[in-house]
Amino acid sequence: MKKFFRLIFITVTLLSLLCMVAILLGYRQRESVFISELHYCDSTICYLGIVPGITTWDKALPLIRQTTQLDALDDLAHTYGHKEPAYTVGFLVGGDQDTPIEININLTSAKVYAGDLITKFGNPCYVVSFTDGLLGLGYPNALFTVPTHRLTPFSLIDHVVLLRDKQNACPPVWPPGSLVVDGWQGFITYPVQK
Repeated sequence: MKKFFRLIFITVTLLSLLCMVAILLGYRQRESVFISELHYCDSTICYLGIVPGITTWDKALPLIRQTTQLDALDDLAHTYGHKEPAYTVGFLVGGDQDTPIEININLTSAKVYAGDLITKFGNPCYVVSFTDGLLGLGYPNALFTVPTHRLTPFSLIDHVVLLRDKQNACPPVWPPGSLVVDGWQGFITYPVQK
């Protein structure tokens, strides 16, 4: 009988320790952060509902100004700082001041992960290898750059470029002359362009 209670005590103690370890590991997991302003508008990735090449600057500016997370950083109000997560977003507006033709998001201060990107937007159309050690994950109107050739779900995205989606499909590789890996091959080490 004494052995039976000893066995129960040891079993309960081990199960308690395993539960404590599981709880501690759960608390240590990173919190998923993604840019909430970045989402699909129909089949095009947009920022705050602003679609490059389609939304006029007159319609975009009120959307930007009513977003309390954004503060203007320059006199022309084309560059903004986002508070949480911290990043900078710039709008390249056409010469006629009519339409944002490109949206650039600098994420070097934020922790946005490639795994969260894939979860939100699906697999990219293609992967581009740059000579300076970057990978670009290409979507029909967007390019997300990662500062490494070994792509994992925890690779940090450091820059986003949204362009006008002229074809509503994956475009020819952008920028031209980049080394392309044929389509999305998953989380692997991609070749380096020489």
